[in-house]
Amino acid sequence: MTLPAILVAVTLILSATAMTTFTGTAAASTTSYLSLLDPSTNDTQFVNQGASIVSVDQGRNETTAILNCLSSELGLCSLTSPATVIMGPSTVAISFTSTFADTLTITTDSMVMYALETRLINCNITSSTQSARCLSTYEVWGSSGSITAASTSTYTHDMSAVAYQAIPITAGLDKLVVSATSTTTTTSTGTSTSTSTSSGQSGSSKSSSSKAWIAGPVIGALAGCALITAALYWWMRRRRRNRPPADGAQADPTDSIPYKAELPTDNIARQPDEMARVELPVSDVAELPVRDPRGLVELA
Repeated sequence: MTLPAILVAVTLILSATAMTTFTGTAAASTTSYLSLLDPSTNDTQFVNQGASIVSVDQGRNETTAILNCLSSELGLCSLTSPATVIMGPSTVAISFTSTFADTLTITTDSMVMYALETRLINCNITSSTQSARCLSTYEVWGSSGSITAASTSTYTHDMSAVAYQAIPITAGLDKLVVSATSTTTTTSTGTSTSTSTSSGQSGSSKSSSSKAWIAGPVIGALAGCALITAALYWWMRRRRRNRPPADGAQADPTDSIPYKAELPTDNIARQPDEMARVELPVSDVAELPVRDPRGLVELA
């Protein structure tokens, strides 16, 4: 074997050894999670969401975070807009807004209604292992053309068993770390936990629907909004139909006419205050001749 060939072989061996050593000693990455109360109790409400820590209030022991869809799971995300979460030891407040469009059919007329829905969820935790009560408010605003309608409904539900869901923290972890190192308590927020996982492990996520628990109140809110929209729609149609026609336009004889026709009042001759009296000529009255009653003969 020539010297160049020996040098090439040694170089290849050293390169392979270096690559093997680097791969074997790579440190596993860690992922921190936010432990969030799941109001739906089915562990699917915030699937495929990531948490960004906004602030930590040490005085009130509250953590504020923003939930948004993970970039790798956009197709499976159940929320259409970021959600705001405020977490404390015994309270959780969640709010988010979504938009949708729906087609409504009234008799033979159809119209598309665009709606903006805001959900406000406030939960009071009785015990981390027992129960919680949540009050949800649904505010739906809809519009179709120039017609708008609004509807608000509330829904209260109790959870006999509190369920938490681990949301991966994608930003703002340093705020939790600073809070944990600047206080003497064992936990920074009481509701946030941090665990480590290897980057080589990948958990499977479920894409099941997470909106079954709010189907009742949402349908009620949408039904109320639809009824109001329908009423406004028919009211506008009736108002347009009863409106008098503009100058030069002909009214539809089939529609009811809310006004009465009147004769023109211009160029009407007025009766004079005093008029000359006309009397008929006076003539002699003719009278029949009067006979002598002695000449009358009575019949027997």
